[in-house]
Amino acid sequence: MELLRQNAARIAAWLPLLFALAVAAGIVVLVQARRKERRALLAWCLVPGAAIALAVMLGPMAPLFKSSRRLESWRGRAAPAVTFRDLATGGEHRLDALRGRVVVVNLWATWCPPCREEMPLLNRLQKAYADRGVVVLTLTDEPPDRVRRFLQRHAPDTMNGTTSFAWLPISNFRPFTFVVDRNGIVREFFFGSQEYATFETSIRNVL
Repeated sequence: MELLRQNAARIAAWLPLLFALAVAAGIVVLVQARRKERRALLAWCLVPGAAIALAVMLGPMAPLFKSSRRLESWRGRAAPAVTFRDLATGGEHRLDALRGRVVVVNLWATWCPPCREEMPLLNRLQKAYADRGVVVLTLTDEPPDRVRRFLQRHAPDTMNGTTSFAWLPISNFRPFTFVVDRNGIVREFFFGSQEYATFETSIRNVL
């Protein structure tokens, strides 16, 4: 289960291709079926299943697949030019201004239960690795007044900001987290809440 959780974004990025391969394999099996009864049974299983899966991928889950593919394309490349407003100071900052440090970027929302569960872990991570050049940056697209009090209780030690998610259209799918190394290169990303050990391993690999 933990392996699935850690690789959810990567699976989502490749799921449309896997679906296409599965459909192609099903068609091959269907064509090669010799008995008419078996062919009919396979058709009844393949067609509705493919239709439902296609409807899901092109409908409510489409933003997740799109965002996951974009994150996958960033791996090994420079992080996007993200600008955010610091909730503590009100000043505007850029992600690339943090170059030279390892940055854990977490995209979250107050209405997201997994995000709320994850916040204390991110705060713990920041406190544990601050002296080794790690910055945990939590970003939301919600109004600042809505999130300040929440963050004071759950993540007072992280860098917290508000931004537009136009650079990564994640719709209502959160949290997303990606890890940027000291050179500004995206090294890892995750979809969904993660265990503390997962975050710790991901940053230790780039310290």
